[in-house]
Amino acid sequence: MLNGMLLAIVFYAKSRLGASPTQTGQIVLCYDIAYVVGCLLAQGLLSRFTPQKCLVIAMAWFFGGALLSYFGHGLTYLYLGQIFFGVGTSFFWPPLMGWLSEGYEGKELARMTGYYNLTWSTACFITPLMMGALCDLNDTYPLILLVVIYAIQLPIFITFHLTNRKKTVKSSEVEEHVKGKQTMLRYPSWYGVACAWCIVGFLIGVYPNAAKELLHVSSSRVGFYYTLRSAGQAVALVALGFFTFWQFRRWQLAVGHFATAVAILLLGFAKSTSMVVACLILLGPLFAHAYTNSMVHGVAGSKNRTQRMLIHEVLLSAGSLLGAWIGGFLYQHFNLTVACSFCSALMFSSFVCDLLPWERKA
Repeated sequence: MLNGMLLAIVFYAKSRLGASPTQTGQIVLCYDIAYVVGCLLAQGLLSRFTPQKCLVIAMAWFFGGALLSYFGHGLTYLYLGQIFFGVGTSFFWPPLMGWLSEGYEGKELARMTGYYNLTWSTACFITPLMMGALCDLNDTYPLILLVVIYAIQLPIFITFHLTNRKKTVKSSEVEEHVKGKQTMLRYPSWYGVACAWCIVGFLIGVYPNAAKELLHVSSSRVGFYYTLRSAGQAVALVALGFFTFWQFRRWQLAVGHFATAVAILLLGFAKSTSMVVACLILLGPLFAHAYTNSMVHGVAGSKNRTQRMLIHEVLLSAGSLLGAWIGGFLYQHFNLTVACSFCSALMFSSFVCDLLPWERKA
């Protein structure tokens, strides 16, 4: 839902408030900065709170962000709303992923991540198309939908917490017996996902309006193109969860990262609808590749899963932040090709990193 929300707010800021590419990038920037800061500051709280309590806190922040975005008028309120969404996400993803991955290693860990990725990637598949269609009807409809959704979800999560608080323990009280091995591949995997999410930040914060101007299409059409990308990403996320041949293999990291660098470079030179769509569809599975490598190799063999997932999420946000900020600046002051070339060069540096002699560590 949050990815679709960002897409809708980027369209809203451009059409209703006349936001420049740099300003739409700053909207994503506010979300990512708040998320990173929230993850760093919330580490102590996450170890003392149950996952249910963390989810209630997250929903409260989400609801506040939706209210600010809809009832406020001006870019300042959109910036504040994104800060609320960012802080809320820091109480949502890391504890949830750490909680769900506890006790799993090897094939079981990969399969669990496959089921988990299926759930959130399904939303990523649906929301771009839905938000694009709503924007074509009225730019405020997606914001109204956000307010309604979180107004419904908040009391549901509160009820769930109150009825289950005696059945769970705090994360700091969980003693996990880990039989798996840690791997040095977590380091190139982490760097790779940060570079890949630099491209994601650019695609979410800057490219939607660029695509509308380049291809002369509607918001719903751009949303449909992004839905195709999300579909490819969702299928790849699930597939990577049910196959384990790629785990602890340095070669597959290098291949995936190199292909990502080539795909975003081609997108910068694409002028036709078919070429743009082909690049976006190709990027979806490649983002899934980077994400799953970071998640699986990052938590493999670790007792403190929540802390490892915090690292994973901070890197995602840092990459997205960099891509939205620098990508928006390069697009506004130069052109789309220069912005995509920057993303490609950054991703190529990840490929070079993969070629270093990383070895498995027990």
